[in-house]
Amino acid sequence: MSTPADYIRAFMPERPVHTDRAALLIIDMQYATGSRQGALGRKLKAEGSSVGDYRFARIEQSVVPNTLRLRELFTSLGRPVVHVTIGAALPHAGDAPVHMRKLFIEFNNIVGSRENEIIDELKPLPGEHVLRKTTIGAFASTNIDSLLRAGVRSALPGRCVHQYVCGDHRTRSGRPWLPGDPGGRCLRHHPRRPAPCDHAQLSAPLWPGPLDRRGFA
Repeated sequence: MSTPADYIRAFMPERPVHTDRAALLIIDMQYATGSRQGALGRKLKAEGSSVGDYRFARIEQSVVPNTLRLRELFTSLGRPVVHVTIGAALPHAGDAPVHMRKLFIEFNNIVGSRENEIIDELKPLPGEHVLRKTTIGAFASTNIDSLLRAGVRSALPGRCVHQYVCGDHRTRSGRPWLPGDPGGRCLRHHPRRPAPCDHAQLSAPLWPGPLDRRGFA
């Protein structure tokens, strides 16, 4: 039995992105784990480890430039841009789930710290909304579902750097996948040429940066 060259795409529905009804989600682009100058980068450097080199190179050479292009496009179209950050509000991370506290405390990913800030290149612009989550999935610990349902009723391109798996799967975790939902498919976006996400290229053990999207009923 032969295996398709792109088995992910073979089992995914083909759905166009309607930019007149879409929002851009920029997720977890913070200093704690999204910059080589941040806590994760400093930790790895101090340990003499090069395991993060690929990660930070991807962020600097691909994720940030492409996110800037996407933001320029969505802004020019008058479409919403939403930043989703991750981190705790309390110094001891008591407002976060138990399994997330060690990560937040050791990387000082606490509201008000430099590590919790969105990297300078992608700082929110006037009119861009910012949500903070305390879980891996935004739908589990923010009001993003109601926010997007109020203003957006279609596919949602998003740029994310902090994830082990494709964001298409992660974004579904916050609520049941309801009958009639149009479904979602991971995409890698050029501002004018959407293309299926290359999971083999974009997925790596140290929280890579694929582009995800989710559909809403």
